[in-house]
Formats: sequence, C-alpha cells, structure tokens
Amino acid sequence: MTYKRFDFHYSEALRGYELTLGAIAPDYRSVIEQMDTFKRKPYTTYIPSVAIEGLHPDDTGKITFNLKMPINIAGVLPEGLLLGEAGAPPVINNPSEVPPLPQTEAPSTTGTILVPTPPSGIPPLPPQ
Repeated sequence: MTYKRFDFHYSEALRGYELTLGAIAPDYRSVIEQMDTFKRKPYTTYIPSVAIEGLHPDDTGKITFNLKMPINIAGVLPEGLLLGEAGAPPVINNPSEVPPLPQTEAPSTTGTILVPTPPSGIPPLPPQ
C-alpha cells in the first residue's frame, strides 16, 4: 500500500475536519485490509467512518483509490490551535505561536532520531 496524496481540511458541511488519502494497492484484498484496519481501535476513536472512492485498476493492474474519513480531533489538540474564530481553521502568522510537540528518542540504524510523542491517553499507532 502506497499513499500518494494527503488532504486534511476543515469541512463546513461536516462542521469538522476531514482526511482524504489517495493510495495505490497491489490488489483488491490489500484495499479491504486497509479499510478493515481503520475500522478497529484505536482508529475508531478518531475515525468514526471510512468511505472508499474512485476504486479502479490503473494501467499496470494496481488498484488506485481514495479513502475519505471525518477525523475527531477535538480535545486532542489545543482548542486555539484546532479552531480559529467561528470554527474556521486558524491562521498562524508566526511559527513560534505553535507549541512544539514533545519528542521521544527512538533507535535507528544510523543512531538515535527524535519522533513525536503522542499526547497522554492516545496509544501509539501499531506498526504496519
């Protein structure tokens, strides 16, 4: 499974955030497995539903598709960062206004790297 496109935006229709992932899979089974993954915990805490769009094989026989899902992130990020006035996405003119993410050291084959630490109460995503 390869994700080629990532679109995260505020949807007026949903009155919340929405994520669309454009992907290519080797076969239809891989697409179903990916959808099933998003329908299990911990994903269901933040993704109440997943819709698939544009499912079709490309010229090489690989399957292209989009996954579209509402994202429930209210209460996870600071409210001032999540929503601006009247529910509009915030405009950040000064990068110093964005609080830095806590980081954790992770081993790597080339040394130690820093990775974002999930906020408390949010389990890390399982490895793929």
